[in-house]
Amino acid sequence: MEIERHQHAMAQATDLRILAAIALEILSKISEQRSLPVVQVCGPIATGGFDTVEKNLMVFGIGIRILNAHGHNVFDQTIFQNDILRITQHNPDDGEYKTEILDDFFTKIFRSGHITAGYFLPGWKSSTGSVWEYELLTSLGIPCHEMPKDWFHGVFVH
Repeated sequence: MEIERHQHAMAQATDLRILAAIALEILSKISEQRSLPVVQVCGPIATGGFDTVEKNLMVFGIGIRILNAHGHNVFDQTIFQNDILRITQHNPDDGEYKTEILDDFFTKIFRSGHITAGYFLPGWKSSTGSVWEYELLTSLGIPCHEMPKDWFHGVFVH
């Protein structure tokens, strides 16, 4: 029931700050339900990586599953991706990076105190947003870890 409520609210959101408020509510619940600290996967989605949102999200999914298998409590921000793209009117052909994604969404998440570490996917340095996330996390004293490429056997062959 709660999942449906969040999905409905996300679909109705007209602003990234509204999505951030939903994310913070979810993060609060995740923090309450499990005693483990919450971590987040960081890496290319709209820029860099495999150069398509779909392929980059596939790699994100693998990274999230790997961290979960290693016992981490992972916040999956990819559930917001379609609504982020809708709200920002993302056009992969215009070459424009939507900085409001960082300012209005991710800043609120990282400054909330819920995220205790960032795990960076291989190739993260090719992404405008990931480089920004790394800089913000380190400035906040939140540890950043690079996920080993060999965890993604067969994915990074191109």
